[in-house]
Amino acid sequence: MTERVIKFLPNMAKILLAMTIMIVSMAMFIANINQANSATPIRDVTITGENITLGDVFDGVTKNRDFVLAPAPRPDTVLTWDAATLNRVARAFDLPWRATATDQIHIRRLASLVSEDMLKKAIAAHLRDQGLTGAYDLDFVGAKPEIILPHDIEPSVEIQSASFNASRKTFSATVRTPDNKVKQFTGVANPLVTIPVLKTPLARGDVITKNMVGTTSIREDYVTDDMIVQAEDLIGMTPRRVVRANAAITLSDLDKPMMVKRGDLVTMELKNGPIAITAIAKAMENGTKGDIIRLMNVDSKRSLEAQVTGMREARIFN
Repeated sequence: MTERVIKFLPNMAKILLAMTIMIVSMAMFIANINQANSATPIRDVTITGENITLGDVFDGVTKNRDFVLAPAPRPDTVLTWDAATLNRVARAFDLPWRATATDQIHIRRLASLVSEDMLKKAIAAHLRDQGLTGAYDLDFVGAKPEIILPHDIEPSVEIQSASFNASRKTFSATVRTPDNKVKQFTGVANPLVTIPVLKTPLARGDVITKNMVGTTSIREDYVTDDMIVQAEDLIGMTPRRVVRANAAITLSDLDKPMMVKRGDLVTMELKNGPIAITAIAKAMENGTKGDIIRLMNVDSKRSLEAQVTGMREARIFN
């Protein structure tokens, strides 16, 4: 009897140990299922760091919570992840949650941004203090021309040093940010020129007058041979097609307006020294300003030629 008990006890211990391991494993399995089932996407995500993590996107996960999924968006943009993207993330981390076709999340970054425009103005001002004259557009090379700061810091920059190579038109600048980081920026300073533009869009048939013309600045190397660079070349012309406001205008965008149409009654003028004689004639053909067209005197029915000088106006030359 004693021998049987002694032989039986080791087997019982093994069974109990196996049962204990099984119970623990089941508990861990159930815990993992509960954790996975509690993982749900956060519809509106706001982050302050430089990267998007699994924990930023899915609420309730603990395993791989700090895994980096992607770089954070720019502070002035909203990143949208659709159902397909969310499903890829869920499958990659064995989350049983699945998106419906309309599911999506929006990710924003809470931060302050020193924009490219702010950097341009700060660097250009420093270069002007060193004697750089004229208007320039700074074109950055290499490092992205922006600085992202913590959201509780007001965006600003301090130019520690800047230099300009006049022969090559290149510049470099060392910038210190409010969070005491130093960045180096380099690029090309492109000279700017002033060109005439329209203040408002105009369509074919609209005659351009002086008060319709404004100015804008563009890079000198963007000026083409057929671009209008003098306001006088715009006045009195009409667009061949719709011309946008504040956009560069070329010769091919313009046409002379039709000032006399065939069949119009035209005031014709004949000058002979101090004497000027006017009469009414009928236009036999179309004409723009400066064109020589045929007219027929309404009274005498005589055909003659005259030069168009204005809207339904022409001048007869001796």
